[in-house]
Amino acid sequence: MTLPTDDFLPDRRPSNIIYLSIYEGMLCQRRATETPGFARYESKSPKTKGKVSWVREFDHINGFLTGFERKEKTTLAGDKFFVAQITFNHPETTQRAILEVPIKSEFVARFAMCVENMNLKKPVWMRSFLDKTGHTSIMFKQEDAKVEQKYTKEHPNGLPKWEKDPISDEWDTREYWKFLFQIIADKALPVIANVRAALDGIRDDDQGTPPSEAAFVAEVEIETTTDDDIPF
Repeated sequence: MTLPTDDFLPDRRPSNIIYLSIYEGMLCQRRATETPGFARYESKSPKTKGKVSWVREFDHINGFLTGFERKEKTTLAGDKFFVAQITFNHPETTQRAILEVPIKSEFVARFAMCVENMNLKKPVWMRSFLDKTGHTSIMFKQEDAKVEQKYTKEHPNGLPKWEKDPISDEWDTREYWKFLFQIIADKALPVIANVRAALDGIRDDDQGTPPSEAAFVAEVEIETTTDDDIPF
């Protein structure tokens, strides 16, 4: 069987689910040991400079968003932390990619600031890269046009500023992240659930085509939580 030509991930993998991360600006699969098809990579970050891992890098991903979940994880030392897992579905097949990023990450912030200018009923194109300062940056596109942020430094539109503690000199970002997390809960999660339900319904019928606008009429109730000020 010949797979259709597509723009989901430029480098196709045989597995139905691809697990991705963003590492030093790269959208990639990453391994701790040498793996066939993966390239040796030395960290350039000041904190881990010289650390060797093996990566398979992708230029971008382009698909329907069908999942955006908070997951609790535990380190080897037993410390708990949270990540966001974002699921992309291939527009025409059942292939999926699950991107895992820190819960307070550039991806999550940029997505929240852009999502109100997106149509989540259509595929979302995403690329990660290092900016001129060496920090990870994220770009979203739809229909070959860059998705602009609704919330910017010049036009915050209610986005809280980071506040610096005058005594500790540390930044307090709690209100900033609470604002962004609420955008995702209110503006993204209901639509993402509808997209997932529509795609599942269509593929159950073995039609194999993306959903039409009519497939999103039914409302889907989303259960949220406010634990840790993260409502998803």
